Amino acid sequence: MKLYALLGALIVGTMGFLAIIGCGPSMVSFRESTSVLVTGQDDATAVREAIVRALRRSRFTAESEEDGRIVASGGQDGEQLRVAISYTNTQFEITHLESSGLGRTTTETGQEMVSARYDQYMNALSRNIQAELRRPAVEAERNAREDRREARRE
Repeated sequence: MKLYALLGALIVGTMGFLAIIGCGPSMVSFRESTSVLVTGQDDATAVREAIVRALRRSRFTAESEEDGRIVASGGQDGEQLRVAISYTNTQFEITHLESSGLGRTTTETGQEMVSARYDQYMNALSRNIQAELRRPAVEAERNAREDRREARRE
């Protein structure tokens, strides 16, 4: 019987420890927008095309578009995020418009907090845009390597 009591205490203690160190739904400071500098683009058209490809890759859907700005939404499992992506040939900025299912709250000190999933969505979208901006150069380099290999074979 003592073994069961000891085992129960161990389980309860472990669960308490995991709750203290943050296993479970974690919250992060809410940030309204994310800006990223863009290099090597002559015009905003290439940036726009990279954003459109990244939206698809991130499972976001473009809702509307006007010069230098795309509004898109995405999410999964009851989480929805709607953003505006403003862009030029030198930068892009992802701005939060609205969200649901991401546990946005305000602390007693007035700090806005949101589920860590919000940051995951924003960071993934930003990374995907940056990857798509590099894509033409990566593909050109790959094609050049293949051309060199072909030339050696001949």
